[in-house]
Amino acid sequence: MNEQTYSIMNRILENIKLFKKNEVGLNNLVTILEGSINALDENLPQEFYTAWMNSWSELEICLALGKQDIYKDDILKEVEKLNNLVAAYISK
Repeated sequence: MNEQTYSIMNRILENIKLFKKNEVGLNNLVTILEGSINALDENLPQEFYTAWMNSWSELEICLALGKQDIYKDDILKEVEKLNNLVAAYISK
C-alpha cells in the first residue's frame, strides 16, 4: 500500500469515528467516503471495492430517502462494516 492510500484510509477511519461520536453527520460522511475512494491513485482488490460499494450505497440510499432516524441501526451496521473493511486492509 502506498503512502497516499494509507493516509486516505486513516482519514476514513477518523471520519467514521467522528460519525459514531455524532460529530459528523451522515450527509458529510457519505460525501467524505465517496471523495476518499475516488481520490485513491492505487488500485485495490476488486473484493474491497465490492464490499465498499455494498455498504456505502446503503448509506447513500438511507440519506437520499431521508430516513436516517428510521434506519439508524442499519446505518451503524454499514458504517461498522466499512470501518472493519478499511481497518483490515490497512493491517495487511
